[in-house]
Amino acid sequence: MNFQKAGFKDDTTKYWFIVGIVVFFILPVAAVFVLRNAELILNGENNCFVFRHFHIFCPGCGGTRAFAALLKGQILNSILYNPVVLTGLVSYFFFMINTFICLFTQKWGFRRFPITIVVFLNLGLMLLQCIIRNILYLGFSVTCL
Repeated sequence: MNFQKAGFKDDTTKYWFIVGIVVFFILPVAAVFVLRNAELILNGENNCFVFRHFHIFCPGCGGTRAFAALLKGQILNSILYNPVVLTGLVSYFFFMINTFICLFTQKWGFRRFPITIVVFLNLGLMLLQCIIRNILYLGFSVTCL
């Protein structure tokens, strides 16, 4: 795969695409595991190490439940558990499909896809939801989990 011939100016897209390929092989395995245990995940207790020991939500809290809810078609519940799962997956699929199209057509696609910015926006969303969730939990005893 020649990223420069496809119109990409630097190696950043190449490195993110390689990470995306690795995720491509891990994601179905994770999906099968989560689907097989979906009811336990969605109805069980919170097994987060940080929450159990420090009684605060970590930025990843609700991620597994969000993934399980998303796989079961419960999009609103997925967003309530952890919105980064949905935004991350949408970003991932858009980036991978776009990069694949750019590489193999060398005509179509958005070659300046700001993947690093998108990753940092998702991380920022993760921190923001963590802060809001902890304020609601610690200040008002409100929780989505």
